[in-house]
Amino acid sequence: MTTLAYRPEIDGLRAIAVVGVVLYHLEPSLLPGGFAGVDVFFVISGYLITSLLLAEWRASGRIDLADFYARRVRRLMPALWLVITTVMLASVFLLGHLGEPFHSTLDGVKASLLFLANLHFLGTSHDYFAGPSEELPLLHLWSLAVEEQFYLVFPLLLGWLLVRGRGLAWKGLWLLSVLSLLLAEHWLSVLPPHAFFHMPSRFWELAAGALVALSANPATPGARYRSLTLLGLAMLAIALWYSGWRGHFPGTGALPAVLGTALVLVGVHRRADMGIGGRLLAARPLVALGLWSYALYLWHWPLLALDRAIRLSPSPLAWRAALCLLAVLLAALTYRFVEQPVRRGLKLAPRKVLLGGLAVTVLLLAIAHGLGQLSLVPADRKALVMQTKRDRPTDMATCHYGVGSKVTGLVPTNCELPSGAPPSVAIWGDSHALAWRPFAEQLAAGEGGTVLPVTMDACSPLAGQTASHRSSPRHAAQCDRRNELAMASLSKPGAFETVLVVGRWSAHGKTAEARSLLESRLGLALDRLAGVPQVIVLASVHELGHPAPKCIAAGRVSECAVPRAEFEAVAGPLRDVLRRLAATRPNVTVVDPADFFCGPAECPVLRDGYSLFWDDDHVSSSAARGFARAYLAEPGRYTLAPLPPRLPR
Repeated sequence: MTTLAYRPEIDGLRAIAVVGVVLYHLEPSLLPGGFAGVDVFFVISGYLITSLLLAEWRASGRIDLADFYARRVRRLMPALWLVITTVMLASVFLLGHLGEPFHSTLDGVKASLLFLANLHFLGTSHDYFAGPSEELPLLHLWSLAVEEQFYLVFPLLLGWLLVRGRGLAWKGLWLLSVLSLLLAEHWLSVLPPHAFFHMPSRFWELAAGALVALSANPATPGARYRSLTLLGLAMLAIALWYSGWRGHFPGTGALPAVLGTALVLVGVHRRADMGIGGRLLAARPLVALGLWSYALYLWHWPLLALDRAIRLSPSPLAWRAALCLLAVLLAALTYRFVEQPVRRGLKLAPRKVLLGGLAVTVLLLAIAHGLGQLSLVPADRKALVMQTKRDRPTDMATCHYGVGSKVTGLVPTNCELPSGAPPSVAIWGDSHALAWRPFAEQLAAGEGGTVLPVTMDACSPLAGQTASHRSSPRHAAQCDRRNELAMASLSKPGAFETVLVVGRWSAHGKTAEARSLLESRLGLALDRLAGVPQVIVLASVHELGHPAPKCIAAGRVSECAVPRAEFEAVAGPLRDVLRRLAATRPNVTVVDPADFFCGPAECPVLRDGYSLFWDDDHVSSSAARGFARAYLAEPGRYTLAPLPPRLPR
């Protein structure tokens, strides 16, 4: 089996990478760019694996794939199996009674064991209505999946290139790296999550290390490598500290971390005197952390994520720091009693290692599947939890635009509206308007009419330009197109008797400046609807700190309730904005559901046996219909009086 001469500086680099990641996950403000530690790991991995494959090629003229993958199993799987098994067992006791978080964890287990975690979490953690991704205990294994997907193709690619000459291999890998970086840049401009999670857009980072390994490596003295090492470490320091790269990552925003790591590895590769930078990297504390870095990376996130998942409020920083210290201890023990014995003592033939690895993986997959069949939510809560999850418009997949969707009309082309007379009521707004659609339907039904839903995720019903959305750069333009279509179509004479305007106004009310901008943009939108006989603007209701199904499943609905005073502190100034807008527009009425949703002291999760929300901030269909009945019975109770406009100072 081919081995490489040990260089402690590489473990020093690993220590820097893992410390960056752990500090960022502990508290982002401690190291705002610490997430780039993952990119450092990619470059190191690409360098080491390529160096091993090249050494084997030089020694035998071939790459033994069975031996290569057996080494990967011995290196990665024992610690991974331990952590995954621990997470499965812990989730039974900590998350089982919560229902969905437990089953989501088991889905993550299966994806992680198959090295498909990046694709799994791409599809789940970026769902607009998904729960908080920081509570997914195996989310961090996306990076391991990217790495192993790379190594499914890289040995074959490298062998094919090396047959044609080492120089051609270097040039070919360089070309593929450029194409990968260009792909990452393209995806960042259209689908940023794809750039983050997909292997092809991360290929260039692993290949950067491979390119260093493919370069000539004579023992080279000289001061320039000491300077290169210091320059590389400086670039790493900037990458890990400066959070601005996060806005454009992992394309060119990852260059400082990738190039900084590559520069340090050049000194290692050339067996050069790396000076003070090399001595720093070879310091015993850093080397120890580097040796534990893989296990520390595996352990730290599940501890933090499970802690978040069982809480209804953030844990103190000191407690999270204690969890990270526990992760260091677990990492040291894992390295000593799991990783080292397997790597040094397991002398089985590659075929047996691979078959054994497959057997353990299949066993854990079977256990995860079996646990997934369990229903651990207490029986008295289970029915309400399931009802709450389903308590939303059933056609939202076809009659509602998602983030970044291409707007083709007021409603998506595959939306089937009720047949018969044209809709007499329209509801225009964001995903909160979607949630309130049953309210509009009750109003329309009273007049024998139907509703046109003009709704889109993260797209407030406002005039003017929409701010960019982090998961879809094209979303702002599509939202603006939808809003312009809405204002032009809904205002046509005789088109609609009533238009409901609904948005998550709290997202626009954090500061006086934001409320002023809301008043201006919403005012322009309402002016465009001046020809509509009746425009109803729906005021905001309270928002929960946690998804309602979680609060119900945990039996902690009273803890999830929001104090009325806390809600009023946010809602009061926004109500004033809406009332001022109504004062100068006679066709505009402001309807406030707050007294239906809240009591004098608190705003609860449940009312009359149903949940008021399907998640943490979207009202349930039962609540929307319940309020419609209350409003139609006593419209004056829920209608706000206009507020005279503020006099200019």
